Amino acid sequence: MHLDNADILYYNQIMNKYCAKCGQELEGEAKFCTRCGTACSAVLPSRNDGNGYAPNGAPFPPVYGAPYAPPPPSPYYAPPQPVKRDGGSFGYALLGFLWPLIGLILFCVWKDDLPLRAKSCGKGALLSVILTAVFIVLAIIVNIFRVRYHIYY
Repeated sequence: MHLDNADILYYNQIMNKYCAKCGQELEGEAKFCTRCGTACSAVLPSRNDGNGYAPNGAPFPPVYGAPYAPPPPSPYYAPPQPVKRDGGSFGYALLGFLWPLIGLILFCVWKDDLPLRAKSCGKGALLSVILTAVFIVLAIIVNIFRVRYHIYY
């Protein structure tokens, strides 16, 4: 038996109780779709007039020999997201240590998306700034003692 588009639409709309516009499964003898509000009456849709669309503007499903009823969308399904490989490493800490400004910039850029990598960059930059400050303080103290005790090299 050959089924045309109108037969398939009738099967989807009446027998399986799916909305012809959005594909939402209809409950019981519903007159309207709960998702899109389209009227869902038990009247047979008019035959395809050749343009490939039903009178309500919904496209006819393709004909492959068997009726097609789209599964209702699941509220629990989410499309897979790309996996972000986050991990702190010595290389990012060294980068932040050698160039603290770059480490600080990378920390600010990555702190939400890649927190472990950002933490490595931030630690390296912070360690660099602290060691620089310690060496400056030590250099000042050494120079004060050199001047005070007249030690010249």
